[in-house]
Amino acid sequence: MSELSKTPRVLLRPNIPVRGKDYIYFARCGQHIKIGFTRNWKERRRVLSTACPTPITQFIVIAGDRILEGDLHQRFAHLRANGEWFEARDELSAYLRTIRLEDRLETVAWRP
Repeated sequence: MSELSKTPRVLLRPNIPVRGKDYIYFARCGQHIKIGFTRNWKERRRVLSTACPTPITQFIVIAGDRILEGDLHQRFAHLRANGEWFEARDELSAYLRTIRLEDRLETVAWRP
């Protein structure tokens, strides 16, 4: 496995009009993906890196607000494991691949 494939990708999508600096993030930890809202995604990524029982293998950030977060929670409600954690099944993984393909502006190598 290459060194790059071991590091999560951080993607920003600034083309969505939102007030201030609001972000939606997707953090993959094992077989689950957390869909959350933050105003400081770098700090949130750091905190999650110590809160997850396994390493975060993917971290995607898009511009968005709490309304979008709620819409995403509702869209993937059938995959909800607990709280804001969802099972990393095909439908959610495909959605994340769509974001990555359409909106990649930057990839950041990161180790917890």
